[in-house]
Amino acid sequence: MAGAVTVEFYSGKESLTFNGEDSLVAEDLIIESCKYLKIGPVARPLFSLWNPSDSLWFPLNKEFEIKNGQQWYLHLRLRFKAPSVKDLIEKTNVHLLNYYFHQARNDFLEGRITELCQGQLRESALGLVATDIIRVMLEKQETPETMKLNSRNFIPPVLKKNPLWDNFLCDPLQKAVSRGWKNCRQNPEFVKEKYLQQLTELVPDYGAELHSVLIDESGKVYEVDLVVNPYHPTYPGIRIRVKKSKDNWTRICSIEELCYVSMRSDETVEISRQNGVPQYVQFSGKARMHSFVSLLDGYYRLSEKWIFNLCKDLPTPSLQILRTMKCHGPVGAEFAHLKLEEKADKTDGIYILRESETTYDHYYVDVWTNTKQNSQNISVYKITKNSNNMFAMKGWEGSFPSIAELLSHHATVNKLNFQRCIPPSEYDKTKLLLCRQDNTDNSSLKTRGECSCSAQCIPHDAIVFSHSKSKLSGKFTVVAQGNLRRSCTDSRAVAVKMLRKDTKVSHLQEFLTQCDKILYWQHDAIVSTIGMILTNPTSLVMEWLPIGTLDKYLQSQQASLKEVDLVEAAYHIARALWYLEEQHVCHGNIRCHNILIASHTESSFKVKLADPGLISYTDADIHWIPPEHHSDYSGASRSNLADVYAYGTTLWEILSYGSKPMADVPSKEVKDWYLRHNTLPFPPNCRKEMENLIEECWNIDQDSRKRPQAIVRDVNQILYEVYNSRRSHSYAVIEPTAVIEPELSPSKPTVPSRRPPVKDPPLSKFKNVFKWPVTGPFKGFAYNYLNQSRSMTNASSANSGSSFLTAETEQSIVLETSDSLISISENGDAAEYINSSDLSWVIEKEQLTLRGKIGEGFYGEVSKATLTDRFGFVPEEVAVKRIKMNNQSPICVNELKREMEIMKKLSHKNIVQIRGLVEEPETMLVMEYVNNGSLLNYLQSFKNQKDKLGYSDLFRFALGIAEGMAYLETQNIVHRDLAARNILVGSANSVKISDFGLAQVIKDHYYRMKTERNLPVRWYAIEAIIAQKFSHKSDVWSYGITLWEIFSYGENPQIPDVPDIALHEALQRGQRLAKPPDCPGVVYTLMRMCWELQSQNRPDFGKIIELLRQYDYECT
Repeated sequence: MAGAVTVEFYSGKESLTFNGEDSLVAEDLIIESCKYLKIGPVARPLFSLWNPSDSLWFPLNKEFEIKNGQQWYLHLRLRFKAPSVKDLIEKTNVHLLNYYFHQARNDFLEGRITELCQGQLRESALGLVATDIIRVMLEKQETPETMKLNSRNFIPPVLKKNPLWDNFLCDPLQKAVSRGWKNCRQNPEFVKEKYLQQLTELVPDYGAELHSVLIDESGKVYEVDLVVNPYHPTYPGIRIRVKKSKDNWTRICSIEELCYVSMRSDETVEISRQNGVPQYVQFSGKARMHSFVSLLDGYYRLSEKWIFNLCKDLPTPSLQILRTMKCHGPVGAEFAHLKLEEKADKTDGIYILRESETTYDHYYVDVWTNTKQNSQNISVYKITKNSNNMFAMKGWEGSFPSIAELLSHHATVNKLNFQRCIPPSEYDKTKLLLCRQDNTDNSSLKTRGECSCSAQCIPHDAIVFSHSKSKLSGKFTVVAQGNLRRSCTDSRAVAVKMLRKDTKVSHLQEFLTQCDKILYWQHDAIVSTIGMILTNPTSLVMEWLPIGTLDKYLQSQQASLKEVDLVEAAYHIARALWYLEEQHVCHGNIRCHNILIASHTESSFKVKLADPGLISYTDADIHWIPPEHHSDYSGASRSNLADVYAYGTTLWEILSYGSKPMADVPSKEVKDWYLRHNTLPFPPNCRKEMENLIEECWNIDQDSRKRPQAIVRDVNQILYEVYNSRRSHSYAVIEPTAVIEPELSPSKPTVPSRRPPVKDPPLSKFKNVFKWPVTGPFKGFAYNYLNQSRSMTNASSANSGSSFLTAETEQSIVLETSDSLISISENGDAAEYINSSDLSWVIEKEQLTLRGKIGEGFYGEVSKATLTDRFGFVPEEVAVKRIKMNNQSPICVNELKREMEIMKKLSHKNIVQIRGLVEEPETMLVMEYVNNGSLLNYLQSFKNQKDKLGYSDLFRFALGIAEGMAYLETQNIVHRDLAARNILVGSANSVKISDFGLAQVIKDHYYRMKTERNLPVRWYAIEAIIAQKFSHKSDVWSYGITLWEIFSYGENPQIPDVPDIALHEALQRGQRLAKPPDCPGVVYTLMRMCWELQSQNRPDFGKIIELLRQYDYECT
């Protein structure tokens, strides 16, 4: 029996049955169906195929196997909603309106729109019924007086059971029909439009898709509902909520904030977004995963970039063909001609190829010509494709198997001038973006004066140069290391680039032009610019990255580098390349020697792209310059496509461990090599995926080179799919069922498995529904973005410890002691914590000038700012902690206020000082700015230069932290999050304790927490892990871990082969962190004292201070 695919339609048309030999592609079936329904090429991408039997959508590249007699019964549905029905109709045609109406009407009558069949909305459905009746009357040319209809035929079966319809609603329905008839304009299309508008208003989520997925929260798996609706009034884009919960939804991101999507073989999806760390979700099967990813891809194409696929593994077949042809979609003549005028530069023979807006298999070629009268003109040629897939040009003889051959023939034989095709661009804003909202275009546009650029004008005497460091000299400039003095006691190392003596006059203007460009580059994969010195001499001041350039580091550290390090370096540079393209600027000097190492740890390899400098190409640069610029190298500095080519060669360098291409070959032979269209041989042992990427960057046809966003997407896919076990979890959820010995039962509880079977998880104990997490990946994911090395800021952490497992309205925590019960509100709802009448701490928003974001967590972010007094004088640099706009709930606001109430009572040189609180228009916590960032980052930056940060410095850090903690003990405050990441480094290596988001004031010696939160288990005492018991002695344990971090120069405090979920068992067995290399024995002894199993055996902070002073004297 021959197989087939049958496609059903909602508009009353007969179904279509498609036959074939082996398989049929989904997009081909959609195209043929739309032809049949007279739905044009512009509207066709709105449609997908849907299987009603299992409510499953199919991606466009889905192949339906029919060779063994398989039968498929599918529905054609409009899947992607437009923001406005009216605008959609104007951009498409009446046939789309008709189909969309009948689809929505069918959904209503079949009971698929459950919101209209439940509760108070039932009566709202009356208006839809009346509108539908009026539509039928118009189509049958009847009137309310002559039409005889049974209204029950216009309502879903579930509503027919409601006695309201028969007993109470017949009369209101008749009145509604009469009123509607007077306003219907006697136009059935107008009535259909109003029906759809009314439905969208009644049910904002109509057309939204619900996906049931799993998320892994630090070893616990939860089943959650994930919904995609770009136009939801409260949660536009992607939102999520624990299944069967009644809590508020949490918004993940909008469609325009998506970057790319990666899929893994275990049906796990990584959603990369602009507004935060990636989100990880797991599906029950590949088909469900493909359904979801194709949904995001479709909305992204129809909202942002029509020619870009979010996921490399689900390409759009027709899009691949268009790219190969360099053909635009059905963009229309108006757009094509405007683009041609802009891009042709009045050059004869420049043309645009585009699909017809109205007719399938028809194309137009718009060619720029200059007439004899020197006036511009655009000639238009029509091309058609026949049933044999042959192309012919209207008015000219001959048919050809491809448009390229057709144009070549007519250019050669008939002397038609087809010189160069302008390809489609990801940045084309055409009418094909049917799902793009009107406010999207301008939402992110800023003039340079409005941007958050934090570059400063620096006085020349604020820099003190290091005479012990030699300057790095280039062809036009030199780079010197210096210290930027911010105050008498505060300075930071910087790199200062200035012109050489012999070029400071001749190249000053070019240097200033280059500085003007790069001062506005702000990206974490690009070397940060601090500011400029305008005189003596004119200089550019940048962050100092002491490890050096990537090429030399790769050469010297080849033995210690892993393959994943190389791919991660490629990923960071690709992100920088994408950022520059989005800013519409070119770099022009992407080379391995122009990339600096930011940090290298066991779990990450972070690099940054340096500024291009003053560009002057030589033959030695030919490996990085694409063939189209070999006749004039200078053009490469002005081309984004040349940057892509240079990225390909830089990737070759990285995978060759810093080797220079063809280093021993004379330059003439090298040029001859490239003239023969050769390319460099791939590095040995290079992965095929990386080879393909390099080839795509080196494509001799510049228009066919891979675009930066696609490069980032594909390199991330390699990291995600191939190197998925690199990152480890730093945080885990404390198990409330674990039991500490000897306080309670000596029997050990069963530790929940990491991935329990989840059908209907027992969420009854989480009565208050959780906030969405900064999720780490599943076991084996490529990255854990909660890793300590990824979350450092220059001020208190923006994430105050709340997580997915933080209740919206947590119950009070009951503290049990032998004498009393003490109640403390975790979320700070208690009136004793929030005293808004204390106006001395209130700061007006106008007193702050925000300078740019310096860090963020999931719920909050930290920005650098300038604070003035109420009269605009006495400016001070401060750090501002605020809640992200999509998390502005009363819970989060109260958390921030509670943190302030704790901090404003504190005054100590080793604790970050609070400046006040902004309450309107949003709540912001204002703190002193500590310039050298987190202690963790600071330590890691000296890991390979321990001679510059010796024992005396480490003891100074340890003593300062201990003195700050001893002070907190006198204030009855338990910190609960003491770690190197939450210690900030100021001038002269002073340290300050920050981030009091988890801190608690206690009225007794300890308290127990009975809510579940996402907490730093590796830093927690055994009693805190097992029984949620916190005290000053549990802070002592955390201090011991912090001490270990200090003397290991920022290593990750994980006991080898002990996952977080089993940490409490290992600690009970006596396992502890090993002594860091070269750590003094007495210091490790102190660490072990802090880690005593019984809390009463641990020293207090006063004793720790005494011991540290003694050890410092002995060791230094």
